[in-house]
Amino acid sequence: METFPYIATIGTVIAGALYWFWYRTPRVEEPPLVIKPPSIFTTPSSKKTVQKKKDGIPIKILYYSQTGTAEDFAHRLDEDISSYGFSPDVSDVENFSVDELENEKLVVFLAATYGEGDPPDNAAEFHRDLMNPSKEAGIFSNIKYAVFGLGNKTYDKFNQMGKDVDRRMVELGAQRIYIMGLGDDDVNIEKDFLSWKKGFAITLCKEFGLAAPSLSTSATISVRRQRMVIHGQNDIKNVPVDVIARWRPSEKPKFAPDQKFPYLVTVLETRELHTSISERSCLHSEISTQDDILTYQPGDHLGVYPENDVTMVHKLAAQLKADLKTVISIYGIEDVTGKNPIVGPCTLKAALTQYYDIASVARKPVLKVLGQYAKDEEERKKLLTLASEEPEHQEYYEKYIMHDCRCITEVLKDFKSIEVPLDHFLEVLPKMQPRYYSISSSPNTNPGRVTLTAVVVDYITPTKREAKGVATTWLAKRRPNPEKSEIVQIPAFIRKSQFKLPTSTETPIIMVGPGTGFAPFRGFIQERAYRLKQGDKLGQAILFFGCRHPEKDYLYKEELENHVKQGHISDLVVAFSRETESKVYVQHKMKESDFPKRIWDILSNGGHFYVCGDAAGMARDVSDTLVDIIMTEGKRSKEDAMHFIEDLQKNNRHQSDVWS
Repeated sequence: METFPYIATIGTVIAGALYWFWYRTPRVEEPPLVIKPPSIFTTPSSKKTVQKKKDGIPIKILYYSQTGTAEDFAHRLDEDISSYGFSPDVSDVENFSVDELENEKLVVFLAATYGEGDPPDNAAEFHRDLMNPSKEAGIFSNIKYAVFGLGNKTYDKFNQMGKDVDRRMVELGAQRIYIMGLGDDDVNIEKDFLSWKKGFAITLCKEFGLAAPSLSTSATISVRRQRMVIHGQNDIKNVPVDVIARWRPSEKPKFAPDQKFPYLVTVLETRELHTSISERSCLHSEISTQDDILTYQPGDHLGVYPENDVTMVHKLAAQLKADLKTVISIYGIEDVTGKNPIVGPCTLKAALTQYYDIASVARKPVLKVLGQYAKDEEERKKLLTLASEEPEHQEYYEKYIMHDCRCITEVLKDFKSIEVPLDHFLEVLPKMQPRYYSISSSPNTNPGRVTLTAVVVDYITPTKREAKGVATTWLAKRRPNPEKSEIVQIPAFIRKSQFKLPTSTETPIIMVGPGTGFAPFRGFIQERAYRLKQGDKLGQAILFFGCRHPEKDYLYKEELENHVKQGHISDLVVAFSRETESKVYVQHKMKESDFPKRIWDILSNGGHFYVCGDAAGMARDVSDTLVDIIMTEGKRSKEDAMHFIEDLQKNNRHQSDVWS
């Protein structure tokens, strides 16, 4: 699943050649990495910045984060309440155990929900332990807590993680001191967070007898959490500084690669799925599992880390008046040993290309820092207004940033008086997040390969900027060329999913997936083909597939028609939404012919229903259609039909793999 998917140049070709050289050259024992003391040590020296105070009432801030938003909110909350008389400590739950909670008195959770009610990768173990029914009731009776959930109302299990944490803390004896926040990314999660944070701050100070907080946002003070080191030309030996750590080849890992520790894998093939007359582009990419270092099952997700557009990287560096060849390392402010860099040593070009997110819309923390360094007073006021958390200023941010999709280079272009120090700018720049794709293959029919199917994102923003999907554009441009000995590699990992075929191949299934929503079903059908060859019997399988036009974007047409001939699927029902004057979608096909009766018969007799695609539009329409079918064919009221679907979901017989 990919929420925000975003050219080949001389630089990237050279990088590819270096990778090729690395793998094709016999490995020899490497001399140890040598990093001399830095030539220049950059510290947060601006009078406008302060380090966080250590005194005050302790408060633990824990975050469940998949895309970085919850982490960002956690640090913003940290910065605010540290000025109210508290001493916050922010922790990723991946580095914190449930047992440690017993030592805390005051805890705040920023809990994001991933997909259909799952914990983010960083929170899987912590959440499983928290929900363990063997936990003794009352063990958290000394804790006061609050929860802000991050979710999307287009998903059935809206804010499930936040709700789970809130309920479980009460069950274990903790005292809720403020209402749970329900952030909705489908509408305006930023506004939801600001509203909740304001009320939480007032309640928190009142609870501990402190003066009411000042909620005005002057944005003149920033708490520093990082420091930057600039290395001299001869400081570093035996490390490829032209790439960051996760882009460097490594030995076979002891554990399965994950979001924190992906593995550099080879892109074996990338080809176009749309025809030449299509206005859009859709990629079929096959990636090596590197001798099964990446292991998966149909329905799982492939996480990949892309590179930013090198043209944008050079533009940003020019705006910052920074040399891309500068070798830097970034450390936590309290890491005085210099042994655990957040990123580096690497060139600034590598950091901006592979580590930082420079293509997304500009976030408030970045605008707040930029406002501090604007030399022109009028520009300074505008930037601080954009960064403000006051309700009356939200419309300005919504229109200028969100509606117009302005990225950081556009902001720097409009506000020319900004002279921001590189170290402070990098500190608030968001980190590159992995892009997730539903895997479109089965390992049994594609040994050694994992496949993704993705539409290349390309659109014009209201500011007339051509916005391109970071990952899909990168893949589309960086295609392997074996004839020229050119290879393409990318850091990747597998994210396990609950979106799975029934245990028995005889269980009938219904699959609904227009466009790239067909991706996981391609893996399902391939697995069924393999199982049939092994002698298993297959139950009926109905596939409702949708695209715009049969001559433009009918993905895997010949392959699908062959699956029907071979008996791997019993029915292939295709909706072409642009072939006729009136648009026909998959939900319309579900109501045609005898399909309503067959759908009801399958679901009322143990069958499974799957839907994959856009959560806000298609998935919601399919859900409404399914309710209508159950009401009509099952002779049930709307309420009973919805309960029927809820029961299917509880028993994993109605599964969704959707994105917003």
